[in-house]
Amino acid sequence: MLALLGLLELVMAVWVAPKENNPTNDFAQLLSQMEHGFQYNDGTALQRHGSRKFAAQEKAKKNEKKETKMKLENKVIVITGATRGIGRAIAESCGKQGGKIVICSRREEAVTETVSTLKKKGINISGIAADVAKGTDLEKLLQHSIAQWGKIDIWVNNAGLSSGMRAIHELSEQEIKDVINVNLTGTIIACKLILDYFIKNQGGIIINMGGRGSNGNASPFLTTYAATKAAVVSLTKSLAKEYKRYPVSINAVVPGMVATDFYRDIKIGANQEDNLDSIPYVLKAFGVPVEEVGDFFTKISAQQPGKVTGKTYNLLKGGRLARGIGLMMYYRATGKIKASM
Repeated sequence: MLALLGLLELVMAVWVAPKENNPTNDFAQLLSQMEHGFQYNDGTALQRHGSRKFAAQEKAKKNEKKETKMKLENKVIVITGATRGIGRAIAESCGKQGGKIVICSRREEAVTETVSTLKKKGINISGIAADVAKGTDLEKLLQHSIAQWGKIDIWVNNAGLSSGMRAIHELSEQEIKDVINVNLTGTIIACKLILDYFIKNQGGIIINMGGRGSNGNASPFLTTYAATKAAVVSLTKSLAKEYKRYPVSINAVVPGMVATDFYRDIKIGANQEDNLDSIPYVLKAFGVPVEEVGDFFTKISAQQPGKVTGKTYNLLKGGRLARGIGLMMYYRATGKIKASM
């Protein structure tokens, strides 16, 4: 909120400028400065989110990280789809904070590479090949985790699949089913399995991965993906109510736009070239660093089970959101973005 107020103050400064100045040019200059960072009159840098108080907020975040350091020691965290992107960042962050990690992916070679790389960084990690769309594979993942580390404390349903930016009539029936089976059915079955375990073993934490569509807003050309993510949030809230009498936390995280291969390798449909060309600018405006997402999962994994449940955390908010809106206005005004995304 403070950052948003800072942005509004700067915008107001433009509109009360002397009449001989061109307000339109001043506003474009303001937005351009947002892209590259503001400066004080003496030329020193101003923190990007519109006020000096952002620096204090960042310092508080760093102090908070220090306070939570090693709070995952001896905790066992299972993360699905964790050989790349957000899942891998979660595994690395939780592992650096003392967690014992179990990962999975459909590709065994990807699991082997990730386990080897993170072990070299001093992380206690194990993994198996598993397809989260198959209940039998999820059961194997659960049993492997218990056999490897003796227990499970946190389960992260991270694995996800997208059919790209395409109109639904361009998708095959199997493509639609694949997205639903991984994003929604797999998450539901995993919750069923791990909740049964948590009830019998003094509780635990489930974190479900949200995404575009989680807020229920329209997400054209990402329709199937967005529908599954809206359903995941509904699932999270419903399960939290069902199991509120147990020491179990069931929450969801909407990480925002994160620059991973999800966007680099995205498939596009007919007449979607402008949307594809706009992605780098949208990521620059609203992008959340993947390391920050990993650290946030570490933070909420360290919570006491049952203390907070049924909550959806959104990492695209406040100053970052305000700055992103401003940048999008600038990109549209300068013709850098032609798409409607």
